[in-house]
Amino acid sequence: QAIVVQRRLTESGDFPLHPPLPRVQARGSGRERVVMAAALQSLPRPRGPGLALLLCACLRTGLARDGGPGPLPAAATGGPRLPNWQGCGTADARALPYCDRRLPLERRLDDLMSRLSLEDRIAQITPQKGPVDLCTTLIAGKPEIGLPSYLWLEEANSQANSACPSEGHCSTTFVGPAGMGASFNRSSWRLKGSVIGTEMRALSNTGGSRFTVGGPNFIGLTAFGPNINLVRDPRFGRNSELPGEDPVLSGAYAQEMVGGMQERDAAGFPKVAAFLKHFTAYSVEANRGHDDYNISAYDFFDSYLAQYERAFLAQPFGVMCSYNAENGRPSCANGWLLNDVLRSWRRDAVVTSDCGVVADLRGRPVQARDDAEAAAYALMNGTDLEMGTDVFAAG
Repeated sequence: QAIVVQRRLTESGDFPLHPPLPRVQARGSGRERVVMAAALQSLPRPRGPGLALLLCACLRTGLARDGGPGPLPAAATGGPRLPNWQGCGTADARALPYCDRRLPLERRLDDLMSRLSLEDRIAQITPQKGPVDLCTTLIAGKPEIGLPSYLWLEEANSQANSACPSEGHCSTTFVGPAGMGASFNRSSWRLKGSVIGTEMRALSNTGGSRFTVGGPNFIGLTAFGPNINLVRDPRFGRNSELPGEDPVLSGAYAQEMVGGMQERDAAGFPKVAAFLKHFTAYSVEANRGHDDYNISAYDFFDSYLAQYERAFLAQPFGVMCSYNAENGRPSCANGWLLNDVLRSWRRDAVVTSDCGVVADLRGRPVQARDDAEAAAYALMNGTDLEMGTDVFAAG
């Protein structure tokens, strides 16, 4: 499929080697209604900013189920233990349609969206300042309707990253991805994903935390991993996170690992929601956020998209877009990459930025004039959730 698409793009001249950035519409044009998902569109949908997709992902993983309000486990106050960040925790909230699991997902989303103001919606796609590091992305809830706060970041590349629940009892740390990849053992890759998913769900169910100090670092169900960028140069400082230099191997590894992470229970809920990293062509740490690579159509489809396309056979919930730009377009503001390519694999895929990427759009190669323009470039080109900065709120 990739070869056919590559040939078509190359022969037609449609491949965006240096496409112009989209013109940012003026405030008050009505586009903000779409950007902030003022009206829920039917799911799945082909493209566009996705507050509804974020909320949909939470419902699909079972976060909004009968239980406590979160974010703190009720056990901390002497009550029954409840999962971290649990929603629909009061009798009033459970009476709302969005908390009723018997209803179709679209109707639940319609109801939830109708209860969120513009400010509430912005608070769902950008981190709060203060309680924790912005990179962990703690978003605000709305307690009066039973919508909890939520901490998005949980690394899941080689383990369910967490503080040890008790002395000598910690989450499983696996052999590095390069070693796992070199085994060529698909069953071990799937088992790794299954163990990480099980342990992450268990930590979430029992009040597990990412760290022992530093605010409400309670573990949720959004798992960031595996990382399937390519090992291109021994000087790249993140090679230890990667399974290898071959996109076919990396894609097969991710397909199996995601399949294990997202194993479903009898009710159809996955253990966790997996997010692939870092989409795409990320392989340099120096000047990250402003580096720009000239990549041909052949190299794109041969080396930088093939592993992700293969991984999406397992239907991960989404991706984290990378710091770098390709052919003049930053990954997190590249509508061709996020809307046309990624969402041809999964139409309702959720895209989160890497930490601080949206603020980087104020520099090269985009040179956004202010926060509003930086936010528009990201949102209008397919990035749903901002991590690490609060440009969406400021803009």
